Amino acid sequence: MVDEVCTEKAGSSDSKDAARWGNGSTVAILVTICAGLAIYFCSLQNTFYSHYQPFFDSLSYFNEVHKVMVTGQQHGVSASLQQAFDMNSTVFAPKCIAAIVSPLFKPSRNFAVWLQIAEVLTLLLSLFYYFRTSKNATPGTALILLTPFLLTSCLYQSHGGVSDFRMDLSLYLMYSVSCVWYLIATETRKRGHFVLLGLAIAATCLFRATAPVYMMLSLGPIVLSELLFAKGRGELLKGLCVAGVVAVSGSCWFYLSNFDYLQYYYFVWNTDANAKLSLGESLRHVNFAFDHVGIVFLCWLAVMNGLLLFANQKNSSDSFGSVFSATVQRAARQTDFRLIWLAIAPIGMLVLRGAGLNPFVSMPAVFGLVIYLTSSLANDRSLFQYSTTRKLAAVASVAAVLAMGFEGWKDHQAGKFNSMSAHKQTIRQIVDDAKIDGLEAVTLDSSHMFYLHPFSLEGTMRFDFPGADFKSDGIGIHGVQLQPRSVFSRVVAQANWDELNGSPRERLEQLVNKADAQVDYLILPDRETADFLEQNVAHNLINQHQNELRNRILSSRNWVPVGNPIRNSDQETLQLYKNQRRVEVARGRSQGYPQTSIR
Repeated sequence: MVDEVCTEKAGSSDSKDAARWGNGSTVAILVTICAGLAIYFCSLQNTFYSHYQPFFDSLSYFNEVHKVMVTGQQHGVSASLQQAFDMNSTVFAPKCIAAIVSPLFKPSRNFAVWLQIAEVLTLLLSLFYYFRTSKNATPGTALILLTPFLLTSCLYQSHGGVSDFRMDLSLYLMYSVSCVWYLIATETRKRGHFVLLGLAIAATCLFRATAPVYMMLSLGPIVLSELLFAKGRGELLKGLCVAGVVAVSGSCWFYLSNFDYLQYYYFVWNTDANAKLSLGESLRHVNFAFDHVGIVFLCWLAVMNGLLLFANQKNSSDSFGSVFSATVQRAARQTDFRLIWLAIAPIGMLVLRGAGLNPFVSMPAVFGLVIYLTSSLANDRSLFQYSTTRKLAAVASVAAVLAMGFEGWKDHQAGKFNSMSAHKQTIRQIVDDAKIDGLEAVTLDSSHMFYLHPFSLEGTMRFDFPGADFKSDGIGIHGVQLQPRSVFSRVVAQANWDELNGSPRERLEQLVNKADAQVDYLILPDRETADFLEQNVAHNLINQHQNELRNRILSSRNWVPVGNPIRNSDQETLQLYKNQRRVEVARGRSQGYPQTSIR
């Protein structure tokens, strides 16, 4: 009897040790995979920006992070943290993290890759814990069940993916982490898990200010139904209160300190949020969501379900038709309707609201789609009972990840035009001309808002000109301080246009006069580009007036061309112009001549 007890205890101890070893080794594998992904995406990013210009929305986040990191290197972490707090923005977490690490790393676009890969790792570790605890999966099985979350095409896209720096991807990843910890906490009812849920929600809010909208519409109905119908509702309510307190404590200050800006940005300025499209138009968000999931994931899913049917056939002497029917019925009985809602809610909100056709805002729906479509594999693990099907599943998973890697590589390769070269050419033209006139500091703007504009030029100067000198009043390139202005280029939304007074002609005259007074170098589209902008890029409001602006600016004879035309793409050919009066005054000032007034 004693021997039996001792043997049982030894067996239990060995089992726990094996479980710990399995968990630890799988975590190490996940960390290694993510490190490899980071190196891969950094390579893609470097390749992409060797021939493409910075673009919205990522360039604004890149520029903000660069400013914070430069401040940290020049004035210390406390100064960079203060700068991060003081910036009006819809995000906080990336700038805070950039401020903290600024003494350790040079400003680089690769910062965004490592940050977002850290979010991917957080999601994978959370899902691993979920599959191990809630689905009782072995470490190896859990590892295969994580594969689909590495197959979503949104990770590999040059626009919106890990190599980019849109906050939509961070919202998707951190929203997914929050959903996973909700599923874990409501099942285990452990206080620590509810704390982690609250922390995940707070972090999601600090990565993207729109997170509460997605959270309330996705998790709100689920919470309500579980509080009404689940067992142990009192215990559940206590846990959710803990999560709520943690989430509010961690993020509420951000909304309070940025309330005016967030209210203006989302309810006044933002054209997508207030588009109010028809139901037929806004249904395109469904297509966007499935595009983010991607065809490789669907192929992997088909293969895995085929292996599941094969394994179930081996377990049964029934016909294939009977096995197929039984497998489908079993999956239907085990359906977790919470997962279906997590897939539907983000898309439904965008469709019913009539949100503008921004393809990236539907990313949070990816989590619900993927975890629901793969739930049958987690619930019916016949697939993992046989060595043959396990090996085939592992091979299929590796092959699918490699296929996505190839798709990502293709999406980052050079196009017909090298727009990064066009940006550098523009900057060099300004610097060379300013040196000829003996100018040490100049301002620049563009009359339009397309791919080449003062903010994309700023991003190029910050990241793609080694030896640039960064000061509060501009960026030094080869001894000339360049200061981007936004006289014309800020008028992209109706709210910006409404801030001007008078008739449309009078408003354009105000902008031209302001440019005459404040801008040294102005980038204008040629006639064909102006026509294209008015017809095809009119959602940026200033583009609706390009031909009239060209006529007004050039008829003044104050602006003279500098250098050759710049071809940025098939649709964008530009010419740099110099403000003669401002340059003459600045040159006279530098040479000690009496100053004259500027019109």
